[in-house]
Amino acid sequence: MGKKQNIPPEMEQRAYRLFNACLPHYWKTAEELPEGLRFHLAMNGYGSAAMACVDIANHYIYTPKLAREVQKALTHMQVWKGVEPDE
Repeated sequence: MGKKQNIPPEMEQRAYRLFNACLPHYWKTAEELPEGLRFHLAMNGYGSAAMACVDIANHYIYTPKLAREVQKALTHMQVWKGVEPDE
């Protein structure tokens, strides 16, 4: 795996904001998404919030600390659907 390409910090921050907006809706269908989010996803070429989260996490977040945070949040959502079971 090669080094990730360098992108401008403002682009990374916009991607991070979109990631955070999409993450709570990761498991929802397009019809269940808020209208504004659905518009942003369509304008960026994403068919779902899940597709956006995975693409952003893998291709648009480069700052090491931020990348770890995003990967951790994404993994948590994929494993626990955002809510850990009570034990």
